[in-house]
Amino acid sequence: MNRLDFESQFDKLNACVADLESGRLSLDESLNAYRTGIELVSRCREILEQAQARVASIESLDESGEPRTAPLDLEVESHAALRKPETISSPDDEPF
Repeated sequence: MNRLDFESQFDKLNACVADLESGRLSLDESLNAYRTGIELVSRCREILEQAQARVASIESLDESGEPRTAPLDLEVESHAALRKPETISSPDDEPF
């Protein structure tokens, strides 16, 4: 996979999730789609972290005209696919 912009990566991730949720994929296809999804999540996070660094570096100027930086929290709560996976808390939560 070549590097794409965030929107393209995120669209591909959504398509991957839709395929997995459809139930139409074979086991091998599901495993490949899952692997692809994990790669896309990683790339999306990387792009967001780079954007956060860029925003922090150009935040504003102070009274003397010097750049003032402030970190920007880019928490993506509305996109469950981009959240870091939670650890399984009990054996009852395991799928098998």
